[in-house]
Amino acid sequence: MTQTPATAIQTPGAATPVSPPATSAMSAATAAEQTRATQVSFLEYHRPALTPGRYTVQVRQDIAGPGITPESFRTARRFTVAGQPLTLAPADVYAVFPPDGSLGDHTDVLPHVILSRSTAPWEYSADSRADSGGDGSPWLALLLLTEQDTLGGTIDRDAFLTQYQRSSTPTDQQANQQDPQAVWDHLLDPRVGWLRPVPPGPDVALIVSRASRTSATLDGGFTSATAGVEVILDRHRSPQVVTVADLTGATTGPLHWPGLQVDPDQNLDTDKVTVIDVEKRLLDTLLPPAAGLRLLTHVRRAQDAAGQPVDDDRAVVLGSRLPQRNGISVVHLVSVQGRYTDGHLDDAAVPDGDYLRLVSLKSWRFACVDPHGSFAGLLTGLDRTPSTLRQPPRPDGQTERYLSAGYVPVPHRSRRSGSTVSWYHGPLIPGPSPAEVPLPAQTGDTLVRYDPAVGMLDVSYAAAWELGRLLALQSPQISTELYTWKRTHAQAARSAEDWLLHPGWAQPPGGNTAAAAQLPADVVAWFEQLRLLAPVPFAYLVSDDRMLPPESIRFVQLDHAWLDCLVDGAFSLGRLTGTLKDVDHDQKDMLVQTLVVHPTVSGFLLRSSVVAGWPGLLVDAYGPADAAGSPGPPLDTLRAERLASDVLLCLFSGQAARIQLHQRPETLHFGTAGLGGNIISATGVLDVVALAQSLRTGPDVTSADLAARVIEGVPRVTFTVA
Repeated sequence: MTQTPATAIQTPGAATPVSPPATSAMSAATAAEQTRATQVSFLEYHRPALTPGRYTVQVRQDIAGPGITPESFRTARRFTVAGQPLTLAPADVYAVFPPDGSLGDHTDVLPHVILSRSTAPWEYSADSRADSGGDGSPWLALLLLTEQDTLGGTIDRDAFLTQYQRSSTPTDQQANQQDPQAVWDHLLDPRVGWLRPVPPGPDVALIVSRASRTSATLDGGFTSATAGVEVILDRHRSPQVVTVADLTGATTGPLHWPGLQVDPDQNLDTDKVTVIDVEKRLLDTLLPPAAGLRLLTHVRRAQDAAGQPVDDDRAVVLGSRLPQRNGISVVHLVSVQGRYTDGHLDDAAVPDGDYLRLVSLKSWRFACVDPHGSFAGLLTGLDRTPSTLRQPPRPDGQTERYLSAGYVPVPHRSRRSGSTVSWYHGPLIPGPSPAEVPLPAQTGDTLVRYDPAVGMLDVSYAAAWELGRLLALQSPQISTELYTWKRTHAQAARSAEDWLLHPGWAQPPGGNTAAAAQLPADVVAWFEQLRLLAPVPFAYLVSDDRMLPPESIRFVQLDHAWLDCLVDGAFSLGRLTGTLKDVDHDQKDMLVQTLVVHPTVSGFLLRSSVVAGWPGLLVDAYGPADAAGSPGPPLDTLRAERLASDVLLCLFSGQAARIQLHQRPETLHFGTAGLGGNIISATGVLDVVALAQSLRTGPDVTSADLAARVIEGVPRVTFTVA
C-alpha cells in the first residue's frame, strides 16, 4: 500500500475555536481550556495493494538432485477482489459537509464527503487507460448543483400517455382538440424542443432543460397544456433509478453513456443504480480536469499527542464549487470511472446541447442563508432573557415570587367537581430546591400544598406522583414485574418473620428469599431512566410555550423532590389502601438504595433551528473553576436527546458553570475565505489547478498541501452559567 504524508496541523479538540460577540452570558472557548489535542495529518493518497478484479496466483516447484528424477509441480489459484463501482453502502459514507438538511452560512465552504475506507477513491481510476497504468486519477468527483441548474432525464411514451390521461379531463382534451399522443408528438417537434428522441426508437425521449428548449411554452392548441406537461416531465428528471441492464449498452443521440461491462459475480441485471443526466455545457464547468481530481482527494489521519491513532484513516473528496447564497444546493458524489482521456473528460465529440449520464453514488442537500443563520450566528443570537425556565416577569410581588421559581398557574379541578387555579412547576427549575417531601405517599392528594399568603394550592409534587403511577401502568412489562417482585418480597418477609417468632411450627424461608432480595434488573433500569425524565411527556417539562420561545436557551436544575415523587408514584403499584405498612417502607428503601442518584443534576433546554440543522450537535459541560481560577472539570453527560425536531435537552452530573456547543470533529471543513486571485468563476466554481499553482513555492502542491491550506475549523460557542 502506498501512502504519501504531506502536512500536519494541530487542532485543539479537533476543532478551531471562534469567538462569539462579547456578552455577559457568553464567552469564547480558548485554546488553554481545550485539553484534548488531536493532530490531523493529510495524506496525498492511499492506493490499495490490489484494485478490484480477478487475479490468478501461479506457483511452480522444480525438484532435481542426484539420483532424483527431475519433476515440476504447478498449481494455480484464482481469487477475486470485490469492488462496487455502481453503489455505495450507507456504512461507506462516514460523514458529509455541509450536513444533510442543514441551514447555515456555507457560501465560502467547499462541500466534501468523508468515506470510511481510506482507499476508496483509488480503487478505480478516472483514466480510460487504467488497465495499462493510467495516471492514477481518482474515480470519484463531487458535483454541486443549484436550483437554477436543471438536470435532464428520460421518459418513455407509455408513462407520459398514462400520466397525461390521468391529469387532464376529457372536456379539456376536447376543448383543446388534442389527445395524449398528439401532445407527445408536439413535444418531440424540433420547433418546440421539449423532448429529444433517444435512439434506437421514438418510445424513449430525453427531457430538455428549460433554458435549452426551442420554445419556452407549448404553442398553438397545446398552450393550455404547458403547466400540466411541465409537472409530468419534472417527475422524471434526474436523479433517476435504473437497472444495471439499462446501463450495459452504450447510448447514442442526445444522451451519451459509454456502456457498462458488468461482472455477473458482483452485479445482477436487476440491481438498482441511481443516475443523473447533465448537460455538457454545465458539466464542463463543474468537473475539473484529472489534475484537479487528484488535488481534490486526500486522506485524513487523526492521532493523539503520543502519535497513536485516534480513529481509522478516512478518504476525503472535495467539491470545487461554492454554494449559492439564499438557495438550496444539491451535491452528488458521481463516478467518473474511465471517463477521462489525456487528463480531461472524454466529451470532445459531444455537442454542447447534449447530455452526459453519470452514476450518482451519494447525494444530499442543504440550504445556504445569511451569516446570522450560521451555526455560530444562531447560537450567539439565542434569546437568553430570562436565562431560566420561567414565564416572563410580572410586576406583582407575590406572583413574581412563584414565577421566578418556575411555577405557572394551571386549571385545577378538584375531586368534588370544583374548579380553581393552582400553581405547578415541572422537574426543571431555576435552582436547587429546598423542599422535603415525606415519602412514600399513600396517594397523590397527600402531596398537595397550600400557601395561605396567596390562597392557592401547589400541585407540583402531587402531579409528579400521579404521573409516575400512570407511566408505570402504561408499561405492562414493568408493572407486572414490579407487582410480582413486591408480592414475592412481602411473602418472603412474612415467612421469615413467622419462622423467627415461631421456629417450632412455622415453615423455614423458602427458595424465593433470594429472588426477593433484589429488584429485577429491568425494573431498576426503567426507574433510572425515569429519574432522567426519559418517559415524561414534554408538557410536564415545559407547561407553557412562553417559557421556551423559538430560538431560545434556558438553563435548569433537576428538582430532586419532584423526581422522588415521580419515582414514588411509579413504585406505588401494589400498595394496599389504608395506612402504609412497614413492608412498603422497606421496599421503597430497597429501591432508593439500588438507584444511582446524582446529588446535583443541571443542564439546559435549547429550542432553535440549529438543533434541526445540525443533527450531530455535540455538547460539553464543565464545573465551576477552582479557587486558583483554573477551569472546572468536565461533567458526565447523563442525557442529551432531541425532544422535538428543534428542541434539545441536555442533563449533566454536577453543577455546570460552562456549556460548550460545537459540531462533530469530522465537520472540519474546507473553505475559500482569504484566498486571493481570480480563481473563482461567476458561477462559484473554483479553479483548483490555478489555486495550486498560486500556492506553489517549491515542489508541486499535492492534495495534502491544498487541504492544509484551505482547512477551516469547527466553531464552538460557550455559555457561562451564572
